[in-house]
Amino acid sequence: MKKFVVGVICGAVVSLGISVSAAEIKNSFVGKKVQSEMTVSVNGKLVSGTAIVIDGASYLPVRAFTNAVGGKVESIKDGRISVVTKDESNTNKPKNGARTKELENAEENVSKKRVERDNLKFEVESLEGGIKYRIDEDKEFMDMEGNLFRYKDTQEYQNDLKSLADKKARIEQLDKEIAELEKELDKLYGFTK
Repeated sequence: MKKFVVGVICGAVVSLGISVSAAEIKNSFVGKKVQSEMTVSVNGKLVSGTAIVIDGASYLPVRAFTNAVGGKVESIKDGRISVVTKDESNTNKPKNGARTKELENAEENVSKKRVERDNLKFEVESLEGGIKYRIDEDKEFMDMEGNLFRYKDTQEYQNDLKSLADKKARIEQLDKEIAELEKELDKLYGFTK
């Protein structure tokens, strides 16, 4: 019986290790469910390709959409796609037309915070799933002294709940920081004053 309990505990430790490793995947849509597809039109003209919806957000084919609004994909490098439009008033450049270090830093900060937020959302989903699974299983475990316990009665459960609350609070904080940075970007682009 003790070997069985030790085996179960080792299995739980290995499972938790795998879920933590999976949480380190950076901002990936791999394995995400596409909820729907949509056609997109610009000024009444259909854009080639379709937009997809994942987790309630729609994603467009960049090149097709950019071409439809009269722009072009300027470059694709270092994990970034740079798009320019023919209408200078509608580009991601300051009013004087030059890209500044301040603008590039602001774009990079927004990007980093979005990646951090998306990674945390993934970690929250994984942690919530792990907690739910362990509660639903509702099995008794035995410690080394032979005492029986349930997951909900452990310090580990309390730690998991605290970690979950901390991650959710950080996501809320990041959402606010991203909104502020996007306002600053709009000013740098010349969209607002």
